[in-house]
Amino acid sequence: MESHRFFVTVVAPSRSRLQRLRSYELDLFRESAKVTEKTESVLGAVREAALRETYKPTGQTSQRQEFSIDGLLSLEEIDRLVEDGYQVLVQERDLKRSRAVTEGIEFQDWLKGMEE
Repeated sequence: MESHRFFVTVVAPSRSRLQRLRSYELDLFRESAKVTEKTESVLGAVREAALRETYKPTGQTSQRQEFSIDGLLSLEEIDRLVEDGYQVLVQERDLKRSRAVTEGIEFQDWLKGMEE
């Protein structure tokens, strides 16, 4: 049975964990590896008159780095990475973003088409 593959973004909790992905021997796109600076607002719980708890910004922020890389993985590979503590964002099935379909054409025919 053929295994479906998906375009994904793998997020690692640290630079060393991103580098450790090499040992998995997956179809990862090396040139897509990047570090992103993330700023997050810290929320605090506030109890309202109706005794419901809501969350409002505290004015504090936290900074962190996010390490990510894109790839083309099967469900089994995605499952393995998630089990090992990676976050995997599945973007779409490989058939939706397939490589260019090429048709054979003789060079002379191509040149003739360019002249028209």
